[in-house]
Amino acid sequence: DRPANVADCKYIDALLRLPSYLNLNAYGIFQSSEDVSISMATLEAVRLYGTLEEEFFIPHDTEGLPAKSRKPNPRSMLPIDQQHVELDEAVNPKSIVCLVLGEGRTPRTAVLCAVHYGWTSYSIDPSLAEGWDGYHEDIPGFTGYSGTVADFVDNTEDSIIEIQNQSVKHLVIIGIQKQKDQLRLKGNSNIMEIRARYNDVPTTLVSISPVRKATLAPKRRSGQYLSKLEKDIGYDPNCSY
Repeated sequence: DRPANVADCKYIDALLRLPSYLNLNAYGIFQSSEDVSISMATLEAVRLYGTLEEEFFIPHDTEGLPAKSRKPNPRSMLPIDQQHVELDEAVNPKSIVCLVLGEGRTPRTAVLCAVHYGWTSYSIDPSLAEGWDGYHEDIPGFTGYSGTVADFVDNTEDSIIEIQNQSVKHLVIIGIQKQKDQLRLKGNSNIMEIRARYNDVPTTLVSISPVRKATLAPKRRSGQYLSKLEKDIGYDPNCSY
């Protein structure tokens, strides 16, 4: 068992085991355990509590191919990494559009969505660093948008930041609240306006906020004398960091 004074590193361990980790590491987007926990916990929340089918949560490798599909062909004399990969044409990860709102200068979660699951992802934030703005050929599926959510919704130009909305199967909206009341979807950037941009396809909305007062390791609770409150209760929230 993990000692009580040692923090749980499950998200860091999970990141290191991803088939696409070498690519993610090369981008230099994760600089701390908090960075890792926010992004990994966010995707876990989408998977556990959203309505997106399980077949769209297939990890991708460093070549951008579904890692699950790499099964050796017993008739082939080629190494597995050189064999033809059979893909399920009915499952197109690019048909999943993920909008990550309010993550700041570095689009960690949006890049993770594009690289790990092969989704079409957008990082939307006015403070997005200039180097992350626009489409990136070395990160297929990822696009940065340096602007507000309202600007993004109002942008109807046929440009590289947008794909044909009729090809979208499911919309995932992730709001990252690093400060209290930092992000509000209202006005022309409300949830209905965003969904209308993609023909009102099924949508998963996840809002992630840091639990500043929560301890990483279980802590003894005080409780009053003869009270029914148990004193030794710890919890491992799915999406706290």
